[in-house]
Amino acid sequence: MKEKYLNPLIKFVVFFAVLHLSVVAVLTIFTGSFAYFNAFFIISLNELIPNVNEGLLSALLSFIFALSVYLFFYLKNQNK
Repeated sequence: MKEKYLNPLIKFVVFFAVLHLSVVAVLTIFTGSFAYFNAFFIISLNELIPNVNEGLLSALLSFIFALSVYLFFYLKNQNK
């Protein structure tokens, strides 16, 4: 029964995530700025911590954060 509600919710979230990343890709192409692909910008953390998505350190931390999230899900999937 829970899959009846959970599966559409997962598809809903994935759909809007793909849509959001598509908009970010278009913004990057039109502006020529890869700052839009900063993970902190994507999750709007800059709304809580101003300028968190700017600078080289932010880009490095953003990459480490995104890689950590990927590895978490990759390793979690390996245990199945």
